[in-house]
Amino acid sequence: MFVRIAIALLLFTAMARATEPRDIAFLLDPIRDKFRVPGLAAAVIRDGKLEAIGAAGVRRAGRPEPLAIGDTFHIGSCTKAMTCVLAATLVEDGAIDWDSTVGQVLAEVADMHAGWRNITLEQLLTHRGGAPAELPAMAFTTRMGNTDQGRRGIVAHVLRQPPSNVGQFVYSNTGYVIAGRMLEVAAGASWEDLMRQRLFEPLGMTSAGFGAPGL
Repeated sequence: MFVRIAIALLLFTAMARATEPRDIAFLLDPIRDKFRVPGLAAAVIRDGKLEAIGAAGVRRAGRPEPLAIGDTFHIGSCTKAMTCVLAATLVEDGAIDWDSTVGQVLAEVADMHAGWRNITLEQLLTHRGGAPAELPAMAFTTRMGNTDQGRRGIVAHVLRQPPSNVGQFVYSNTGYVIAGRMLEVAAGASWEDLMRQRLFEPLGMTSAGFGAPGL
């Protein structure tokens, strides 16, 4: 999901244009060197027209394969905003409410700590739900975050512990995993399927996909 599950988007899209876009790769190399990143790509789009595009560097540090315009990129925490949009579509359809609580939706966690029961979807999406900033170590050592069963296990693990600083802003990857699971239960579909059906397909995002960084 949004925690370490990134969405790969092709930077190069088929766009109607009268002239070929300018190559701006030469502008990217100094930026790439300054921030010490293996590869960098950018595009300039104005009024729906692709005016310039370029790629610089390599696909992976320590390897010689050059980065290409058509390569995919993980967009990391940008998926949080997309998850909020997904939540809004489900709220609009009446599948869930902004004030739906963890206790109401995630009854599957029978031994949930009482402190979570009244935390709302809105609180989680606004980083005020008391969730820890980072995921537990189990999410990274077993790649549990990349499977439905694994994600449910992570959510259950977190919800057995007490929340902290409820109502205070704490940027939280974990909170979005919990919110994502709430959306899955409310809609009866996986987060990935919901993303495809409610965002990618309506927006024509044919190059979007899923996968953990580095895979």
